Amino acid sequence: MKIEEIALSKLHKTKQLKRKHSKDQIDRCVHSLITYGQYSPLVVSGNEILCGTMVYDAMKRLKMRHAKIVQVGELSDEKKRELRYLDNRTFEMSFWKDDELKMFLMGLEKNRLEDCGFKEEEVEQMINGFNEEASTAKKSVLKEMNEQPDTWYCPECGWTGALKEK
Repeated sequence: MKIEEIALSKLHKTKQLKRKHSKDQIDRCVHSLITYGQYSPLVVSGNEILCGTMVYDAMKRLKMRHAKIVQVGELSDEKKRELRYLDNRTFEMSFWKDDELKMFLMGLEKNRLEDCGFKEEEVEQMINGFNEEASTAKKSVLKEMNEQPDTWYCPECGWTGALKEK
C-alpha cells in the first residue's frame, strides 16, 4: 500500500461510526498533531474514512488542508464494516508492558507527562504499585552508570534515566 496525500475537504467520515471520541481524546490528538505532525495515515475507501476518524476530527479543528492516507480501494459495505471493527477491536485488545511503561514514566520529566497522555496521579499509582520483589527485579536488570550518580541504563531496551522512586 502506498501513502498518498489528499485534500482534507475531499474526505468524509463513515456514517456508521461505532466509536465516540471524547473532547479530551480529540484535544490530545490535536496536541499530538501540533507536536509531531500526522505520523499515521488515515485508512480510506474511495473518499470515506474507515480508520482514523479521531485524527480527521483533530485535523479539521486545526484547519489542516491535507491528510496522509492509505487508499484501500472500493470495498463492499460488509468489508468496510469488518475493517472498522477489526481496527478498533485489535486496539482494544492490546495492553501495556507494565514494567517497560513504568520505567519510561519514571524517567520522564513531570512536565512531559500530560504530553504523553498521563496524569501525574495515575503515574504515581503505577510507579508505587511496584511491590518490593518487582522493584528489586527491575533494579537488577539496570546497571548504574558511573559517570552520573543516580543515572541508570537498561541494556535490554536502551532506556537511560533517573529512577524517581520514593
